[in-house]
Amino acid sequence: TSVVLTSPEWKKCGDIECTTISVPFDYASPELGSFTLPLTRLRALDDDLRQGVLLVNPGGPGAPGTSLAQNAAYYFSKDLMTQFDIVGWDPRGTGASTPTFDCGDSYNDFFANERTVASTKKFVEACAAKNLEIITYMSTSASARDMNAIRLALGEEKISYFGFSYGSTLGATWATRFPDTVQGAVFDAAAAPNTTSAERRLTQAEGFEKQLTAFLAQCSQNSSCAFHNNGKAEQAFDDLLKTEATVNATVLLTATASSLYDDSAWNDLAKALKSAQDGDGKLVRDLYNSYYYQDAGYEDSRNVSEASIATICDDETKRLSVAEVASQLPTFTKAAPRFG
Repeated sequence: TSVVLTSPEWKKCGDIECTTISVPFDYASPELGSFTLPLTRLRALDDDLRQGVLLVNPGGPGAPGTSLAQNAAYYFSKDLMTQFDIVGWDPRGTGASTPTFDCGDSYNDFFANERTVASTKKFVEACAAKNLEIITYMSTSASARDMNAIRLALGEEKISYFGFSYGSTLGATWATRFPDTVQGAVFDAAAAPNTTSAERRLTQAEGFEKQLTAFLAQCSQNSSCAFHNNGKAEQAFDDLLKTEATVNATVLLTATASSLYDDSAWNDLAKALKSAQDGDGKLVRDLYNSYYYQDAGYEDSRNVSEASIATICDDETKRLSVAEVASQLPTFTKAAPRFG
């Protein structure tokens, strides 16, 4: 069934332009309902050199993308900004799109405590009950069709695309489904296409483990590092995990992971760990809140993890049973003892 899209009316939103478009829950059955997707645009800096539209996505899945146009100078080169309209959007169910995939106010009941089969089952069932209308329409394939809808709404025969992390998976899905509409595409930090979400998360956990080992080794050897125990940062970290004196192990590991993506954050991590070692967990909790976008100023990103779970579940063609997941936990723990 074809879907008729009208050209959006853009308005000024500070230094950029913004608008919305509507896309159906299900393109085969548009009568079932629709998502409203926010779009932002930074026009090409030189009309004479303009080559078209560059649609951009930050990843996730579950991350909203409208901020990429506002912050284009941080993400993209001057050449790209000169020659392309930078267009970001909040994918279905994320950010300021409506309806939004939202599991309610008990966020920390799940994410801030030890994950067990029982707690995960309880959280997922609550999410499903609260989002019955849209839970089966959050797939990457559906978002790829939304990208084509955005292209049509903009009146472009072809568009280009720049996707980060999971954005590479989304972009590859779009390019595969709509190859004749692709002007060009960049996939930054692309995920392995034939792996399951469980395999990708295990690989990520192993990467975190390697980064943590490097951080702790550097801290042990650096007298200016705030966090160690007589030059033994590894032991000091394990002591914090075991004692849970100021924050629990789940919050501590999440806060640590948030600082392991880039070694420029290691100094702040050392200060937070030292503060926790001294009995004050505020800096660690701040890093945890930042990781899940629960701090002030990121209200439109607070459902990233929930929307991510929904998208991954919709994408997985083979789903493990609770018993199968439970049987694999020891393997995860062995391969990545802290982040499994």
